[in-house]
Amino acid sequence: MDQDQQHVVAAQDDPNLAGVATVAELRARLRQLSDACAAADAADHGSAFRQLTFDGLHPNPCFEPNRFKADVGCDGRKITTYYR
Repeated sequence: MDQDQQHVVAAQDDPNLAGVATVAELRARLRQLSDACAAADAADHGSAFRQLTFDGLHPNPCFEPNRFKADVGCDGRKITTYYR
């Protein structure tokens, strides 16, 4: 069994994905579920999902110093590029 077919078989355990027989059907169904979640999130401006995508927020608000260079963050950016 190839990896794509394994995904289809594993999807059968989820009631939202029941009846999916091919990878194309699985992708289409996942897209429908994702679109529904995105629409619900757009209607609810205070949801946690909105914060997780960093919509309107700085993606790296906290400076965490690199243990080898104190003026560089763990992500490789200089300390002056962070928001204060």
